[in-house]
Amino acid sequence: MIDVIITRCRDKMGIHNTRVTRGANCWTDHQMLRSNVAFRIRQKHNRQGRSKPTKLNTAKLSTISHWESVEQEMDSALAQ
Repeated sequence: MIDVIITRCRDKMGIHNTRVTRGANCWTDHQMLRSNVAFRIRQKHNRQGRSKPTKLNTAKLSTISHWESVEQEMDSALAQ
């Protein structure tokens, strides 16, 4: 048999049945493979020790005085 199904070592147990479909004449020595595969979906684990990022208060930017102070801080930070 020339054709194979490539999978990871950890997923080998998920391949239940593999069959060769004969009869497709494509002028080649390859044959169509059909496989039943069961996928395991793993849950994401929460990383311990990390807190969620805080949300920025964009309502403060509606006042012009606060907007100007933010611009001055950004300009001084970029100048350094």
